[in-house]
Amino acid sequence: MIKDILTSILMAILLYACSFHAYIGLALAAVCVCLALVYVFGKKPEARLRRKAAASFCFVLLGIFQSLCFWEFDTGPLLFPLLTTAGLTAGAVGDLLLESASGRGKKFAGGVLSFAAGHLLYSAAFISEHPEIAGISAASAAVLAAVITLPLLLLLDVRGGMRIAVPLYAFLLAFTASCAVVSALTSSDPRFYVIAPGAVFFFVSDLLLAVTMYGKKKRKSLGRISLLFYYAGQIMIAYGIYIADPVKFTRAFILFPPQ
Repeated sequence: MIKDILTSILMAILLYACSFHAYIGLALAAVCVCLALVYVFGKKPEARLRRKAAASFCFVLLGIFQSLCFWEFDTGPLLFPLLTTAGLTAGAVGDLLLESASGRGKKFAGGVLSFAAGHLLYSAAFISEHPEIAGISAASAAVLAAVITLPLLLLLDVRGGMRIAVPLYAFLLAFTASCAVVSALTSSDPRFYVIAPGAVFFFVSDLLLAVTMYGKKKRKSLGRISLLFYYAGQIMIAYGIYIADPVKFTRAFILFPPQ
């Protein structure tokens, strides 16, 4: 009895909150932007880990909220929001591991693997949302990723064991961005008009980071620009999980009108 009452209350709160999705989602996105700017331009080195944790947790929270609203209002399969939110979480874990890593040890490797897992989850999410064009999306994305990756490798000075890891990771990055772009071009889904630029920003961020780390001419000044593209990309991907349907929102207001 008590469990049913609590469940009903929580569902009513969720419905009420999601009825203001357009405002709460944008407000959360704005908070994420502010926290990202504080991290990127903050002056106290000793607080960098806390600032990065706050900025990364924020886009995960945005993704969770968007997923809950998707679950509340949308009739589509839940695989897409679940995979995308998992990808956001993997990115946040990677952020913390890389920020706390000293050199290229276990934490650095764990951070890179977390980001790789995040890109795999994103790719699976983007392809699964439109199964009718999944084959076309995957094939087109693979070709596009290969075309992007090959000239990119000519710009990098990669040596040792990274000669295999960097090309594979670069292909995965390009494949994720390509999946999002192909989905935007081959479907009329408005969410991908937000997600696709976000995925491209994410790719550009890692491209700038690769140039900073492995470029034949090191350019450390690109670090902040890379971070700005990164957070813009993650925030856009998180926000794009659910784009409000005005009809469904009207129903929500009628069913549970704001006081």
